Amino acid sequence: QPQLIMSGQGHVVSYNPITGDTLWTCEGPGLSTIGTASFDDELVFVTCGAPPMIAGVMAIDALTGKIAWQADAMANVPSSLVVDNQLLVTEDRGTLVCFDTKTGEKKWRERLGGNLSASPTATENAIYLPDESGTVSVFRLGDTLELIAENDLGDGGFASPVITGGQLFLRTERALFCIEQQ
Repeated sequence: QPQLIMSGQGHVVSYNPITGDTLWTCEGPGLSTIGTASFDDELVFVTCGAPPMIAGVMAIDALTGKIAWQADAMANVPSSLVVDNQLLVTEDRGTLVCFDTKTGEKKWRERLGGNLSASPTATENAIYLPDESGTVSVFRLGDTLELIAENDLGDGGFASPVITGGQLFLRTERALFCIEQQ
């Protein structure tokens, strides 16, 4: 059934978006959460990077609200991203951590360039993630991180990439870029 998931103040709560009734409540991941929850067919994923916290990453059963697994990662601002059976957690300090969505097993942790506040955005073939200095990393997920390209936008920013109508939009402090395939 449709759910509205809210994470913050030490709890994750699932609401019926039509009636407002609480479907389930789960303790965690911390008192202060910023990133939006992500999900797959069975689990809801929430992150926290500011103490006090229960876990940096939590996977919660979407039907029962019970914790399926939890792991360490310091993801405060960026939202996580689910691609196939992989959960990509973007840590503020410039690292990416990839977990298996079903087991919580850490597949890899890789350092990118600068600090990260934007959330990753996926297309059919690639994932885009700008850092705070304005360098956009383009990569694929797999058993390792496959870096395809790094593009310098010449200006920093904190905005997450947006994809719509076959166009990729990237915003910096002073510019808005629109990229499309010809």
